Amino acid sequence: MYLEAGLTVSKVYEMYKKHADSEKARCVSMKVFRQIFQELNLGFFHPRKDQCDICQGQKQGLIAEPMYDQHIENKEQARHYKAFDKEQASKTGGSVRVFTMDLQQLLLCPKSFSSAVYYKRKLCMHNFTFYDTVSKDGSCYLWHEGEGGLDSDEFASIVIHFLRSLPDNVQSVVLWSDGCTYQNRNAVLSSAILRFVQSREKPLLCEIHQKYLTKGHTQMEVDSMHAAIETASNIEVFTPQEWETIIKAARPKQPYHITTVDHTFWLNFPSLVSSIRPGKIVGDPLVTDLKHIVYTASGIFYSLTHGTPVRPLPVCRQVQMRDSTCAKYKHKLPLPSAKITDLKDLCKSIIPQQHRNFYESLF
Repeated sequence: MYLEAGLTVSKVYEMYKKHADSEKARCVSMKVFRQIFQELNLGFFHPRKDQCDICQGQKQGLIAEPMYDQHIENKEQARHYKAFDKEQASKTGGSVRVFTMDLQQLLLCPKSFSSAVYYKRKLCMHNFTFYDTVSKDGSCYLWHEGEGGLDSDEFASIVIHFLRSLPDNVQSVVLWSDGCTYQNRNAVLSSAILRFVQSREKPLLCEIHQKYLTKGHTQMEVDSMHAAIETASNIEVFTPQEWETIIKAARPKQPYHITTVDHTFWLNFPSLVSSIRPGKIVGDPLVTDLKHIVYTASGIFYSLTHGTPVRPLPVCRQVQMRDSTCAKYKHKLPLPSAKITDLKDLCKSIIPQQHRNFYESLF
């Protein structure tokens, strides 16, 4: 049986001692506690990213050899071209930029070692990250669930804001990511990127590439940011502002750039295309088959294989109801009533007095 990530036997023992003291019960020694812990076959959950269904199935003899061989070829091909893009970008003096991007695993407020926290619903924090594969600069977009959700509009808003922040001398951008559809591979994001390129807001930026790693094998450079933040967060955290401080301190020699956003940040973009599926009928390629998308002033191009020429994407264009962006939210997002109840309870118990005003502003 696995216990929550971030715990250790020592921490669990301290929680046990406090509980025993509160119940005025006898407390066993650390040695006995550790022995019982092992006898019960307990452990701590350490999330492993990208467990591959095909690779696991092949080990169990459930996946045919040709399918597995093709899967491994796709994995190696994606990794090869990511390394190739990185090498080419290093030779351009900054005119070509290659980034890996991903959403970090959920952060929580409050994050405490008190046993009371583990039985309560907590405020969810989100951190979407970009990592420059050449300069090693890292950028974070941080928000909590009362300020925004996890829809395609949110991720499109972040990507466009990030593209706008790039220097004016950038001519080409490559974004490597996993193939998560609501995050990185959908018509909302494609419409937003296409509109940005066609707007010529960055006159020298003539093309933006999206490239996708193979499902189950999406380890990439941006993961180092998440690991550094997780290592630095081995302390109690009570507010989003404290998460921001932790992220800033996670890599002291080259601190990450942090953009903390609220509900006024998010945009709805005009839908230039209704679908980015390259096929039309049963048996044709699906959105999840896309490996490479290119956005230029001329339109959207695609490839189903890394390293092969791109072709025009037969997109379905929307009837335009508007031609400009608009705000997605007019107000903060309400929290579920059950979560509010739990946060109120935590304010009465483990959340320090100086942080309670923040939580009360959410109720």
